Amino acid sequence: MQTCRDAVSALRQAMEKQISGELTFPTSLDASRRVLRAVENPDIGLATLAKIVVSEPLLSAKVIRLANSVAMNPTNQVIRDVRLAVVRVGMDPIKALAMVLIMNQLRQSQRHGGTRSLSSRLWERSINVAALAYVIAKKMTTLNPDEAMFAGIVHDLGRFYLLSQAVDYPELLENPAALAETVNDLAERATKIVLGELNLPTSVVEAVLASKQYGKTMP
Repeated sequence: MQTCRDAVSALRQAMEKQISGELTFPTSLDASRRVLRAVENPDIGLATLAKIVVSEPLLSAKVIRLANSVAMNPTNQVIRDVRLAVVRVGMDPIKALAMVLIMNQLRQSQRHGGTRSLSSRLWERSINVAALAYVIAKKMTTLNPDEAMFAGIVHDLGRFYLLSQAVDYPELLENPAALAETVNDLAERATKIVLGELNLPTSVVEAVLASKQYGKTMP
């Protein structure tokens, strides 16, 4: 039988492999359900949709990527905040993207039940960091606060990805302390991989990776 130590080693080795396929992994089940209800509302406006999108880390990253794609950005004007990305992309493409992503996340949610508690706490921290980043940028710097908020909401995507991979190692799920320690150890590497796969703006990636010097532990 595989031990917890073996599971940790296997997860570390898995992180060295190239991610294959489109990234889809659960973040917050409650946030996903809110997004799904929002996109099913025919009367929702762009401003409200942007507020809903920014609460879901993976969806907000994918909306930014879509806004900066060749098809949506022929003049190469890079967008780094969700509000402007939603305006550029428009309602229907975002609803379609959100529906596919959220349905996939909800479909996976039962399988990821063992990591749900940590994922929920991690999502709460992401929301708090995003809010703090917005306020600090607005009141104390000349930075765009919406860009700072976006960097805050996606700064733990690597940890969410690791939790999604941990479900393949039940021995690790049975040891929450070992799981948290392993996720913390691999977080920086995972974040580089995930943000790279999502092709986010360089300034956002640099800000996220630089933030690791200020705090490196799970909530």
